[in-house]
Amino acid sequence: MKPFEKKLADTRQNLSGKIRSFHMTVSDNREVLIEGSRGVIEYNENSVKINTGKYIVAFAGRGLKLSCMNDYSLTISGFITSIEFIM
Repeated sequence: MKPFEKKLADTRQNLSGKIRSFHMTVSDNREVLIEGSRGVIEYNENSVKINTGKYIVAFAGRGLKLSCMNDYSLTISGFITSIEFIM
């Protein structure tokens, strides 16, 4: 397992059941900060899906990157074209 994939798996495990809600801050269409994530479900340069407990939040765009990630928050940067809340 690659170091980044291990960090994603560890974060998903650490956050499971600890956070009940999330907060999202959108800066133009170039950056999103999510606090209260329960883990990354999908990640590639065109799509990122985040588990927030109540929703799956799906981001579509170009050149998407997880530019900052810790136990409680993550930042997605790139050219964001859509945000979808999936129940």
